[in-house]
Amino acid sequence: MRKFIIPCWRCVLTLPLLCHTWASRADTLPDPPAELRPGIVSNGKISVADDSPSGSLRMCREIALANQPAIAAAKASLAAAVDRANALANLHGLASLSRELPVRKQQAALGITIARGGVAQAEAETMFGVTFSYLGAVYANQQMDLADQIRGNLDDLQKLVDDAIRAEPGRKAPTHPTVVVREHRNVVNSYLETLAGRREEAQQGEQRALAALREAMGVACNYPLPPLPRVLPCPKVEVTKEELIALALARRGELVQTANAVEVVCLEISAQGLSCRSVSRTFAAGSDIHARPIPAGIYDPRVYRPGALAPEMPTTLVGSREDRQTQARDYLQRAKAVDAKTRQLVALNVEDAYLRWREKLAAAEKLEKAYQEHWQFSSKLKSEIKYPIDMEKQRQPTPPYPNMDDLLHANVLTTRLLLEWKEAQYQALSALAALEYATGGGFAVDFDAAPECPPVTPSIRAQ
Repeated sequence: MRKFIIPCWRCVLTLPLLCHTWASRADTLPDPPAELRPGIVSNGKISVADDSPSGSLRMCREIALANQPAIAAAKASLAAAVDRANALANLHGLASLSRELPVRKQQAALGITIARGGVAQAEAETMFGVTFSYLGAVYANQQMDLADQIRGNLDDLQKLVDDAIRAEPGRKAPTHPTVVVREHRNVVNSYLETLAGRREEAQQGEQRALAALREAMGVACNYPLPPLPRVLPCPKVEVTKEELIALALARRGELVQTANAVEVVCLEISAQGLSCRSVSRTFAAGSDIHARPIPAGIYDPRVYRPGALAPEMPTTLVGSREDRQTQARDYLQRAKAVDAKTRQLVALNVEDAYLRWREKLAAAEKLEKAYQEHWQFSSKLKSEIKYPIDMEKQRQPTPPYPNMDDLLHANVLTTRLLLEWKEAQYQALSALAALEYATGGGFAVDFDAAPECPPVTPSIRAQ
């Protein structure tokens, strides 16, 4: 009998040495106040916002935290983990004499920490969904307002074309290519129709974004949302990639889960050493280690997103004590590989979002400069164009400059630069929202407190 007991307890005594390497990585989650108290970030430090105005992003987040079913499901899993641990603590009679019971209690305690990581992950995903759809709705609102302003500019051009046609009713385009003809009016009409299509697209985009926002908030499809802002915010953020990666590795719920899963599997080696049965149950018999779906990888020339590794552990192990421990050690190596892969994916997620933010921010700055310069150019063309043209006094062999063709072309390019500028701003803000998710809420931007982006010159109709 002593020959059986001594090897079993030897496994327990050597367990701290076996698990020591991963124990330092199985940190519990810090308190996550950032989701409830977002703030402007400078070097990764959050300044707290005190109020929550109606129609604000913070208000939508608070509703989501209270109503999102995904968070409720994660909290239910946490409650089940707590009840499972309590059930082991409350065992009496012969069941309490099991040699494996102390190890199973340790595994159950780690299961609570893993479930807490699942709650943190669900909250981070919900906050990202709310922020992303909220910014999408604000961007759609801004696009509709821009379309209305651009339409006013095109109406001015149409009036200018009509005045020129009335001033020179007898001119023919083949003879005098500089003269405004009725085809120019058709061109302006085509721009107006295209603009109407863009506005309809923005209107439908707003409805889709609001539908996504309601889903992320966990409310009904007819939930009355207050009016959202009409202009995108322009927060000033200074943070480094290294700081963001450090925040992510310290806070991401997935890493809390995988690091503690290594501890659980490590304990399974000891549990199998304490069992004398040839068919012995594992911790997986009392829990679902595949409850969280593993995202598949995307291997596309435009998007590269490696897939995550899934944890593995059968519900039973078969064989002698040494054979079952050998199998458990194999699964421990896989658990360590899953943890290492998850850490790599988290770092990649942060780096990708950071680089996209920097790229779109730089693009927005360049497009803004290009738009301002071209706006001044098209404004000057509009002020210098004169009708009717005195062709009898025109001695130069080339047509007079500027003419209506020049003005229409300049107006189209100016409008295109404006829309591309605003789209780059929106994509930069979306990348900031992705950074908050990628860091597990360690990095957050208070979009409500951020100033609005500057207006598009004094007035787009001044062109």
